[in-house]
Amino acid sequence: MKEKNILIPGASGQIGEALALALAKDNTVTGMARFGSEAVRKRLENAGVRAVVRDLAADDLADLKDEYDVVFNQAVDWPGPPERGVDVPLAMNGYLQGRLMERCPSAIHIFGSTMSVPDNVPPLIDEETPTRRQSNTYSSTKLVGESLAVHLSRERGIKAAILRYMWPCGSRQLRVPYDALLGVVRQALQGDTFKLEPSLLCLPPDGLQTREISGSTPTPLHVDDGAALTIKAAAIAATPPEIIHVFGPQIPMSEALAEIASVFEVKVNTEIVEQSEKKLVACYNTAKMKRLLGEQTIPLRQILEQLRSYMQESGEVV
Repeated sequence: MKEKNILIPGASGQIGEALALALAKDNTVTGMARFGSEAVRKRLENAGVRAVVRDLAADDLADLKDEYDVVFNQAVDWPGPPERGVDVPLAMNGYLQGRLMERCPSAIHIFGSTMSVPDNVPPLIDEETPTRRQSNTYSSTKLVGESLAVHLSRERGIKAAILRYMWPCGSRQLRVPYDALLGVVRQALQGDTFKLEPSLLCLPPDGLQTREISGSTPTPLHVDDGAALTIKAAAIAATPPEIIHVFGPQIPMSEALAEIASVFEVKVNTEIVEQSEKKLVACYNTAKMKRLLGEQTIPLRQILEQLRSYMQESGEVV
């Protein structure tokens, strides 16, 4: 993507920042957020991003002009009590998407959503498998944003795409406290014991065969790769919106821990917790994601090697 005028609400977030940094090289990029971290704002400005300080939940967007080619909405707020005069999760995760589409109807709109939206599971090989996800404030408010994206796209002919992320992790700056893969690595380095339950993983292509695994199945994806997939989504945005699932390779936890032990040269402590009945773990249709975006998933070892390099630069590991 080159020579585009781009708006990124939520540019201070994990994927939002990675998006802004990647796009600023060849485009005119405006990042909009509260910018609670001055370091993040300076990083973006040093890369050529115009940083606009704005409370996206509470502030008026009347001055927002219909001048952007693409709007990547990466703004998000976790559940909590209203602190800024509005129901913050609903305003940020839900209504903001509608406000952006109304103010910028000429743009392509990319809405960063979540795989925990109610009544949704990642694309399964077995399409008859019922949802196992429970509704919560965060996912419910994201569903509002998705619904507005679909409605306004249909009614006004706006091209859009909805990206449902699962566990984007491996933050380049190592600054995000909920960086999932980094948290697992740190637990391993400090000698924590990981308790793993035996499970059954269904196998492609039809999901009818299974194999026994130990632990859950994380789907690690480096934040830069998540940003790259998000950028590619603009090329296939449609009316009504394409719904695209973004996730990394599906890896049993026991195998992920073995890779961590190898890359970081550390002994990882595990304990198998026997259960009376093994849970069936759904398998993801990675072929669907590759068909939509033409992107190969990044091997876990490569992600971990990048992570170790960053941790060495920060002095966290030798």
